[in-house]
Amino acid sequence: MSYKSTSPIFGLSFLILFLLIFSRTIFFNVTGFDDVILINEQQVFLSQVDENNKSISDLFSQDIFPSKKTNDVYFRPLFAFSLLKDQFLGNGSLVYYHIANLIVSILAFFLLYFTLRNYMPKTNKIVLWLSSGLFFLNPLFCSSVCWIPGRNDTLLLVSVLLTMLTFKKVQLTQKPIFGILNVTAFCAAIFIKESAIVIPFLLLLYSLIFCKDFLKSKTLITLSSIWSIMIIIYLILRNNALENPITASYNILGNFITNIISIPNYIGKFFTLSNFSPTPIVPDMNILVSIIGAIILILGIKFTPNKKMALFGISWFVLFLLPGIIFANPILVNSYHFEHRAIVPMIGILFVFIPLLSKLYLKQNNKTLFYIAYSILLLVSSIKTLQYSSSFKNENNFSKAAIESSPNCETAWVLRGSYEYKNKKITDAIKSYKKAISINPTITRNYFNLFKIYYSTNQQKNAFDLIEELKTNKNIDPYTKHKDLAIFYKSINDTAQFEQQYQLAKKHTKDIEQLKKILANVNPANSN
Repeated sequence: MSYKSTSPIFGLSFLILFLLIFSRTIFFNVTGFDDVILINEQQVFLSQVDENNKSISDLFSQDIFPSKKTNDVYFRPLFAFSLLKDQFLGNGSLVYYHIANLIVSILAFFLLYFTLRNYMPKTNKIVLWLSSGLFFLNPLFCSSVCWIPGRNDTLLLVSVLLTMLTFKKVQLTQKPIFGILNVTAFCAAIFIKESAIVIPFLLLLYSLIFCKDFLKSKTLITLSSIWSIMIIIYLILRNNALENPITASYNILGNFITNIISIPNYIGKFFTLSNFSPTPIVPDMNILVSIIGAIILILGIKFTPNKKMALFGISWFVLFLLPGIIFANPILVNSYHFEHRAIVPMIGILFVFIPLLSKLYLKQNNKTLFYIAYSILLLVSSIKTLQYSSSFKNENNFSKAAIESSPNCETAWVLRGSYEYKNKKITDAIKSYKKAISINPTITRNYFNLFKIYYSTNQQKNAFDLIEELKTNKNIDPYTKHKDLAIFYKSINDTAQFEQQYQLAKKHTKDIEQLKKILANVNPANSN
């Protein structure tokens, strides 16, 4: 029996193995980090459909976290729609959310195989199945399946792969139907996640490397024009949707220098199957893992028999990572380098290594050794994935894993403190929140969370001493400090202190109307 007739068996085998490993995740609970907020947002939205005549189109006029009053960042209406669909079908049941994650990942797996097959048609199909299967069973991408918010990137991957597939068909056939499908897939991608905006650059680069004649074709010129129009429409809608976008000047060079370690770190994690974290941050990244990742990439580029494909793969990897590297202000926006964000960029690494794997596989005397090595790697990867996936099972597992892997992450300690407080482990909760404040004393919410614990356990002196400590903290932006203190004092009905902090906040902002709007939404704790 030839490999052509047996290769689909590999795809089916990987599907079965994938389901064996991840089927239990459909019964996972929430982690307490973003997923609770996202699910609550969909519940609120559905209630407003009836009460305030909202419709699906309203998803295109709001941030993914519409209840947040400041620092809008994420305009992702199609991702929001996928969550809304789960909320509607399951009436709040988490099972529907996790089943959807599983289905999207399986779809992405098969699309990856067909994309690789179309872009590397001469490559052995068994090698393509083996590469696709091992890719999706890598623990680096656990969160894209196990964690509800991680679906954002597998959805993006599906739309990216569809865009790539249809583009290849356009190039080969020049048929308008594939052009329409390409435009549709790209449109879906940019409304799923912002980083999809780099797709046209990647497609043009592919044409430059592999089919220069296509660059001059009317078909590509037409497609490029439509892509440009869609990007403009997207940017206009995004600007209108984000009510309070972050306005701080981005230090692109500074961000790049701070975040650049994440580039080889993703590769190192992928190949060493280590250093995973639910809340990865730069200070806790393993330098050795990053060095190993860089060395493996350099060796892959050196020994791959297809340098053009390697150039395309590296370009894919860098282009999809770049927005998060240069625009993610570690202080204001995004101090995390979440692992599910690597699933789209890491496809580029496959284009580097698959030609080399195919060359090794086709050597008759190496096939047995190839299968033995691959089986060992698959076994280790599957075991690691099974173990690491438990980190996303519930709030306890998630916060514990976050602290163990990222002890310098302020949010990890906050999540742990929140879990401990809800489970009446008051002493432990106080320690966790104190640790969070010591890591980053500029995050005002942690002072208020700790105040709540002190106050609810009759430690009033400690509670108000903490607020005085916050008042005298000179490291916090004055507007943020006084605004949040005004919110706090309004919530506890201290009118005099509220007025004082409100007046101080007014001195540090030009948008007084926005400040009034924020404070108007605050209800005293004992109000009806």
